[in-house]
Amino acid sequence: MRAHLRALATLTLSTFVSRVGQHLLVVGDALVVGRHSVEQLAWLGAAAAIGSVLYVLAPGLLIGALVRTSAARARNALAEVGDIWRASVLYGLGAGAIGGLACLAGPWLLALLGQEARVAAEGGRLLGWFGLALPVHFAMFATLYVLEASGRARACAMTFALAAAANIGLNMLLVFDTTAGLGADGALLATTLVRLGILAMLAALLFRDRQAEAYGLRRWHWPAAVIWRGVCLIGFAGGASLAGESTAFASLTVFAGWLGAESLAAYTILFNVLSTIFMMALAVGVATSIQVAWAREHDPEAGPKQALWAALTLSTALMGGFGLLAWWLAAPVAGAFTEDAVTAAAAAGLMGWLVVFLLADGTQVTVHHAVRGLGDGWVTTAINLVCYLGVMTSLSWALALPGGQGVAGLFQGGLIASALVAGLLLWRFGRLRRRVA
Repeated sequence: MRAHLRALATLTLSTFVSRVGQHLLVVGDALVVGRHSVEQLAWLGAAAAIGSVLYVLAPGLLIGALVRTSAARARNALAEVGDIWRASVLYGLGAGAIGGLACLAGPWLLALLGQEARVAAEGGRLLGWFGLALPVHFAMFATLYVLEASGRARACAMTFALAAAANIGLNMLLVFDTTAGLGADGALLATTLVRLGILAMLAALLFRDRQAEAYGLRRWHWPAAVIWRGVCLIGFAGGASLAGESTAFASLTVFAGWLGAESLAAYTILFNVLSTIFMMALAVGVATSIQVAWAREHDPEAGPKQALWAALTLSTALMGGFGLLAWWLAAPVAGAFTEDAVTAAAAAGLMGWLVVFLLADGTQVTVHHAVRGLGDGWVTTAINLVCYLGVMTSLSWALALPGGQGVAGLFQGGLIASALVAGLLLWRFGRLRRRVA
């Protein structure tokens, strides 16, 4: 277990920097727009309620690239890596284009979800920017997963760190009235340009890798059917799972909108803090998928179990520590998003719920990636869909609105659902581990 813990810690550090850098593209938009206008922050939050559902499809739909690349390297089948990358990029570009077209219906979708007319119109217009960058985002994730599973996680981390800094600079230039004065549109334009730069950098890293020739990257050919199946079958299940989960969390944003514009702004702040810390759990999860897939090839009897328990130890320590830090610094953290004292105070007063929620959610995402590392598909997806779309949405609505808990009730429902998912996925992992042993 110690060997797994060392390997996970090393990989997690780099993948965490990449995920935080990637997420700071979104949080940076919220930070700068919130300083510019609370009203436009609410519009951005409404657009993100739908846009985030589409964006988080990428790590699910493309997780087959991560698992298959790790397994191919464990078997020393390096020639498969190039085909895995080609299939994943083509698959991602197609999925991103379909999602981008759906974003054109933004104003109608937000109106259908019960948002105020002004919020629906402006948030729906902003959703168009999300759609424009979506194919680039998917291709970026395909390339990132292949690089991380190939041992280039540190170089990816440096790329995303530089991109996050560049995004803040472009936001400052394009958002405020003293410069370009584009408001929320300027923030999303900046992020779109930065995503294009990230994709170019990651592709350069892959093609300049010392094993690029062995991977078959420099000789184009259509990937074999077995490669497409390996990438897509896990990806379809992973994408459906994340789509359901993100749709459920997007519904919480809708419920927050029903509570009023002030509650929506406070929830947007809390969700950005939550999702930033969640990048640590996601980093552990990515490392867990790689480690479990590797262990399955080398030590199928004991390796996957040892890798999972090492990952859970690491996840609990990290999520608990970062959650407590956010709770301790609640007032300055909330104040960084807005100068409106009432909104900042409301968000800071609810920060304690994040600590408990993060522990449960961090556990479930770690086990989820471990199960995917064993090649599981639709059973894990069914567990996520039932618990998040069924249990969480109904509980959160009941606690927040009829129950009178407000924004706190949204997190209470999420906490219960995440704990339930974690328990069921542990059961599923045990069954799969015995099957592959």
